[in-house]
Amino acid sequence: MATIITERDRNLCGVLGEMKWIDGKRAGQLLPGRAEAEVRSALDRLTKGRRQLFRKERWMSRRGMEPAYCLTDAGHLEACQLLERELEPPPREFNAQLIEHHFGVVDIYLGLLTHGLPAELDRRRLHAGMDPAVRRKLLHDVFARAIHPTWRWTLAAAEARLPWRELVQVGSPLQERYLQPDAVLEIPRYSMRSFIEYESGAHTIQPVGPNKPNATTAKLNRYGDFITGVARVENGRGVSWYATKYPDRLKPELVLVEPTERRVAHVEQVVTQWLQQRYVGREPFKVRVLSPAKTVARYLKYLDAPEPRARAAALSEREAAALGEYLEGVKRLAGKAGPNAPRLPREQSVETLVKRLLSR
Repeated sequence: MATIITERDRNLCGVLGEMKWIDGKRAGQLLPGRAEAEVRSALDRLTKGRRQLFRKERWMSRRGMEPAYCLTDAGHLEACQLLERELEPPPREFNAQLIEHHFGVVDIYLGLLTHGLPAELDRRRLHAGMDPAVRRKLLHDVFARAIHPTWRWTLAAAEARLPWRELVQVGSPLQERYLQPDAVLEIPRYSMRSFIEYESGAHTIQPVGPNKPNATTAKLNRYGDFITGVARVENGRGVSWYATKYPDRLKPELVLVEPTERRVAHVEQVVTQWLQQRYVGREPFKVRVLSPAKTVARYLKYLDAPEPRARAAALSEREAAALGEYLEGVKRLAGKAGPNAPRLPREQSVETLVKRLLSR
């Protein structure tokens, strides 16, 4: 049962804290090399026991009835402790109508999170005739890690709401408005903040009536209002709603993820016309139109790129090894033993740092 919480369990909680919901197929990406029955057993174990970490629902997909999992309060606590920050509480209700759209967004996150796991599997040299016990031992530490210090993902959470005010009628007070991106991806070392809108193709590109808020051009107008609209004036200069929400100076971009290359081409034309009409002679922020696969590929170019020299670690390999030995010594002095032993402050972050320094 889930009374004994392993490092793998903690990382699964951390990943699910970022994703909100996951199904068995996508959980298999987090636990590569395992048979479907092994993945299902690992998930079911977390839904049982005195300290239940996962909650299980069922929904009707195109393939029939399938399970979907989210965190319990106990699992949420594990995720917050591992990631060392507050996460939005786990969902209380299951919305089967929106789950396909949700999983479309989640697939982008999984593409970034798990891209290094196939190479890790190759290094284990698994083969078909291998003894099951040996195979399990080789795979015990092959799983997706929830900690990724060079980028941050926020999925349609309250902290990702983008507020601004809109003048609806002359003489009337400004109306409160907000945007809710499907996800926000931040890569600080490249000064990048992407607002990701996953479009399944169910909504029109151009609105055919006044009540089409999900049409592509309606989204463009709202993002234009938020990113370039003036929220206040400081020292004689206008400060945008974006700069008010995000004073860190990361450059904003809007990424429209389209289901087919044909729709990509169509939306690109609409975006070009929209920019020319609204921002004559200038491009205040980037709007990119990509398929799901090309969205993942684009971000991986940034995540896989070597660290800029100005931010390279100053520690030598010898110093990094000494830091690792020091951490192990602290663990011994703290009397840590067993899977339920108390964790040191920021222990996972320090271990991740040491491993990264030693692998340079």
